[in-house]
Amino acid sequence: RAFEVKDNVWIGTDDEKSSVKEHESHAAPFVFGCQVTEEGLFKEQYADGIMGLSMYTQTLTGTLHQYNSIPHESFSLCFNKVNGQLALGGTVQNHLSQMQFTPFAKKNTWYYSVTVKSVYVGSHKLPGAFMQYMNDFKGTIVDSGTTDTFLPQKIAKPFIKAWEGISGRRYTNNLQLY
Repeated sequence: RAFEVKDNVWIGTDDEKSSVKEHESHAAPFVFGCQVTEEGLFKEQYADGIMGLSMYTQTLTGTLHQYNSIPHESFSLCFNKVNGQLALGGTVQNHLSQMQFTPFAKKNTWYYSVTVKSVYVGSHKLPGAFMQYMNDFKGTIVDSGTTDTFLPQKIAKPFIKAWEGISGRRYTNNLQLY
């Protein structure tokens, strides 16, 4: 069960007082859902919520851009072993360089589709002939909302061979704890 609300939303800092003072002028009215019960996977996950970042116009990035709160309708997710960062609108203060943009393989879709030029497993590059399978039909869909990676069946054998060679373990689709 859930309900829908509308509120003024802005991206600020952890310091509530300075965040309100400095960022409230960049607020945009945003409609979002509040879930009041959880079941299945959502009940077991560590995260507190889901933020959709598709190309649908009523996502947070689309709304913030529509109200001129961010300069570009874009986002960047950067993760490392310790933490991560979400940048909205093409700017972030801590990056070593400007945000880089990747052209979409398909336009007028709600999902992000890119053309893959190469696939590496560790330092092992899969043969270039397999790229045609990575880019068939929809292109390669980049989904920030999942931890799963789905590869075309036709590159399964070279991928598994490379993975097993680098990891020293037999490849399986079953949960593996290290």
